Amino acid sequence: MDGAGDTCADCATAVRCSVDGSDLHLHRHSFVELRRDAFTRAGATSIGELARLKHGQPIKIGGLLVAVQRPPTAKGFAFLAVEDASGLVNVIVAPLVYEQYRVSSGILWLSATRSVTMTY
Repeated sequence: MDGAGDTCADCATAVRCSVDGSDLHLHRHSFVELRRDAFTRAGATSIGELARLKHGQPIKIGGLLVAVQRPPTAKGFAFLAVEDASGLVNVIVAPLVYEQYRVSSGILWLSATRSVTMTY
């Protein structure tokens, strides 16, 4: 891999292959940790720090996409679970945005607005 045009899936495969047959074991956070410095330099907030931010505040996060759900009753909205080494966050994506980017795996970079929902 020369770096040009590599996808996150290609990089993940390379990392996985580089440890096959050895005593090394990679946790899924290891791959995200490789990108932590880049996320920080780009202004990302760690997922674990999101709770301290106010409703309506613009945020940037980077992390591993661990789940995508598009229930037929959700009128086209997608529900993503994104994880970094500090936690997991649920992201609601509007139909037009999801159709434009339509991701199903890999490392994501998200710019969004913090929305606080009350749970009882």
